[in-house]
Amino acid sequence: MPGDAGGLFGLETVTPDPGMPRECADIAAIDMNARLARYGAALPHLTEPVVSVDDFGAKGDGKSDDTDAIQSAIRSLTQGGTVRLSPGKIYVKRDLVVVDRPDVKIWGYGALLYSVVTDAEARNAGEARMAIHLSAPRTGIYGLSIATNLRKRTIGHQNAAGIHLSSEGQEVIGNRVAYAGMLVRMAQDFLIAGNVVCRATADGIHTTTDSSAGIVAGNVVRETGDDMIAVVNYGLGAPTVGNVLIEENDVSGQYWGRGITVVGGRDVTIRNNRISRTTVGAGILIHSETSYDTADVRNVMIEGNVIRQVQTTAPVYNPEQKNKETGHAAIDVYGQGSQHVSQVLIRNNTIEDVAHDGVQVRGNACDIGISGNKLSLVGGDPIYIASESDQSCPVSCSDNTLSGALVSDPSCRTGMPQVTGASVLD
Repeated sequence: MPGDAGGLFGLETVTPDPGMPRECADIAAIDMNARLARYGAALPHLTEPVVSVDDFGAKGDGKSDDTDAIQSAIRSLTQGGTVRLSPGKIYVKRDLVVVDRPDVKIWGYGALLYSVVTDAEARNAGEARMAIHLSAPRTGIYGLSIATNLRKRTIGHQNAAGIHLSSEGQEVIGNRVAYAGMLVRMAQDFLIAGNVVCRATADGIHTTTDSSAGIVAGNVVRETGDDMIAVVNYGLGAPTVGNVLIEENDVSGQYWGRGITVVGGRDVTIRNNRISRTTVGAGILIHSETSYDTADVRNVMIEGNVIRQVQTTAPVYNPEQKNKETGHAAIDVYGQGSQHVSQVLIRNNTIEDVAHDGVQVRGNACDIGISGNKLSLVGGDPIYIASESDQSCPVSCSDNTLSGALVSDPSCRTGMPQVTGASVLD
């Protein structure tokens, strides 16, 4: 069967009447057009030559396997250009699609790319092989809707993503992905903006493994099976993942994991995001974890975010019935064991409706500043310091309020650490 990669996914059946699931189609996107210039990006536009996947045999009928036709269209462009999917059509694929030509764009406005790989097929094969993989420099995906048949978390990591970035200068703008996420791995100078990610079985947008100089801005993430936006640096010791700006995203309602996380990493800014309904974990988590062999964390700015409903609601969507609360704070900072978290500034955030602590610092955490945060409806301590704070490695607090009254912790000291966060826009 064309495109089944050696028979890994050769089943003939597909889900009847495929389309973007209503629960994901109805989520309003954030219009990023007026803001793209801020991130050094132009408005999405077609670049010549433009080829249609239909001219390479793609049917777009929601039944035929169009994998090979889409791949052939991509590989016809040797020096850049645009591969266009026709509006109103549903293109089925059973395998990876790899954009392996530099400067090639996928243009999908009005079209749906439907991965028919099922949970059972992915489990039997040991991987999902369902991503669109941007493997060449300066490639991009614009305006495409992607839906998958996956409903359970699978083994396979990058192949289970809806979109996978792994080179230089890549853009993913204005797409809508249902039942899959986005993975950034070994990528530099990337932009992920104005997308909707709905019901990914693992993290919604996940940045890892030597990735740097990236912007994740203006995305909407809903009801994922793990962290909604994550920077994760595996490998103990000094971090190699970093210089990432996470800005103006709207994330809500995952059934497992946390809102926005840095679990190992450096030089990250988390700014002006809206985070709500983190049903079992922290709104923002800054951790270095020996239990997962992640790197140290350093130089993280957490500023101007609005965090609401932290472990005070039940998940609307919970296919695996995960419901064990972690007890995390709304903003939770933790250096586990011998791992270090240092230079973290938490300022001018709004925190409301929290089951446990508002801001918690614990373990091997050093040079942490907590300033100007406004808290209300906090079930635990507004600020709780459980790290070893001393003059050489302080946790500092100033001007934090709970329902308008100043609050602190006995371990808090004065002065703020020098934190710059991401420099990707400098």
